[in-house]
Amino acid sequence: NKSSVTDDTTTNAAGKISQPKPVSPEISPHHVKPCFSCGQQKPQADFTASQWKKRVGTGKCFACVSTSVQWQTGSVANTLQLKACGECSVSKRHAEFSPNQWRKAVGTGRCKDCVKRSLPYGG
Repeated sequence: NKSSVTDDTTTNAAGKISQPKPVSPEISPHHVKPCFSCGQQKPQADFTASQWKKRVGTGKCFACVSTSVQWQTGSVANTLQLKACGECSVSKRHAEFSPNQWRKAVGTGRCKDCVKRSLPYGG
């Protein structure tokens, strides 16, 4: 039925009609939010996952986060890497500490292995 075929459709070698691909998809209003720093409405792709999850009006876009002092001095990256255990003095990854021990000041938090060894029932 030629009346249902539009100028946007194409016919492949087998003679089958394929639907057009959108040139620039519309961004759903549910996938944009304002950046807390610059105030611009931005799509989800312009936010890190942790910033996107924050309440509307509190998350910062990647461009604004990357200009922060913490980002530029590397203190954000440093806190995500290693920490020395306060008991065995071995530098270990974040996953090797409980959340409570990771939050403690450098040199005081103990890794999971050291905490386990110190339990009265031997862990």
